[in-house]
Amino acid sequence: MSAADEIEAIVEHHRRTMARLSEEFEESRSRMNAGSEELFAAMRRVEAEAEEQAREEAEARAAIARATAARKANDTIQPIDDDDEESAYYRRDSWLV
Repeated sequence: MSAADEIEAIVEHHRRTMARLSEEFEESRSRMNAGSEELFAAMRRVEAEAEEQAREEAEARAAIARATAARKANDTIQPIDDDDEESAYYRRDSWLV
């Protein structure tokens, strides 16, 4: 085998190795991209669920606050006008006379 044939064999081996490595690289890149898209979709789904849960919790807190305010509003007697003399009797702090 001459030196030229040996060099051609080495170059051909190098080309085959580079082609195989390039294919493996592209395959791993495509698998990684597919996996990252699935991961991003899962992250978006989890974020949407967290936002929905936070919104529902805020609505529940607001409903509780409205109910509490309504109960407190119905607990006290409101005077008819500012000159109502009897309202002071009903609004006094202590009922121990």
